Amino acid sequence: VTAAAETVTTEKNVPFSQILDLEGVDEECEAAGWMQVTGCALMAGSPENGEVLSATGILHLQVWKKNERSVVSDVFSTLCKTEQQTETYQVTQNVEKIDTVVQAVCAGQLPDEGAQIIACMGTVCPPETVPTETGFLIRGRAVAHIICLNSLGELECYDRACEYQTENEWKSFAQQPDVDVCAVLQSVSASKDGENASAKMNIHLCGTISDKKAVKLLTDVSCGEEWEENQSGVALRIYYACAGEDIFDIARKYHASPADILQAAGMDQMVLEQSARLLIPVTN
Repeated sequence: VTAAAETVTTEKNVPFSQILDLEGVDEECEAAGWMQVTGCALMAGSPENGEVLSATGILHLQVWKKNERSVVSDVFSTLCKTEQQTETYQVTQNVEKIDTVVQAVCAGQLPDEGAQIIACMGTVCPPETVPTETGFLIRGRAVAHIICLNSLGELECYDRACEYQTENEWKSFAQQPDVDVCAVLQSVSASKDGENASAKMNIHLCGTISDKKAVKLLTDVSCGEEWEENQSGVALRIYYACAGEDIFDIARKYHASPADILQAAGMDQMVLEQSARLLIPVTN
């Protein structure tokens, strides 16, 4: 703690080193970690070294590896009817790391105008997501504890609450995002101007944001009766497709081959970028 005139800044860096051996982790993995202080103690030391400050904390570490899997969500046959069995799985996508520093400022009037600030500490509450029109922000509350020596020579603590919030905005995901972010107090300072006192806190936000959604995947398929042969004499159909339609869904509707539809239309993308007239060959 250093004090100069009417300003006090509290900041203490404690060296920390920890090596963890985790199974299945290699250099291709990405990680996010932060230290959450859970307590500290000031103990008397030797006359040469002075007091000893010890701190305890919890190390939060997230490690993940990017994987891409090819899975089947739907299937059909142009020769026979099919019976499908599906199951719902939770899929995590669009993982993003958060590593930013935000500032929280609070101010208020002191009951004792003659009080002198001698120290300042801070408490940071866990952050939460706040929805916006196009996405969400990360916001939380913080409390500055301004310790003063009043006019009677007594120690008093004045608490000042405020909010912190990220400046940048994250775009909305398909479903409710899974936000695992920790807020750690990086530094705090306090100043006095007449009868008013203010505190400034730098808060480090770190963690991850991921998009979790439920996806139905095909687990089993069995073939049933054969489709009846086409007796109408129709060999070709015309389908007016809209932008965004999937060739697979169109082929399934008419029991046609997706590859044949793409070849007849001279296309190679499965999802239509614009409206189109498609020729649907009749299989039977």
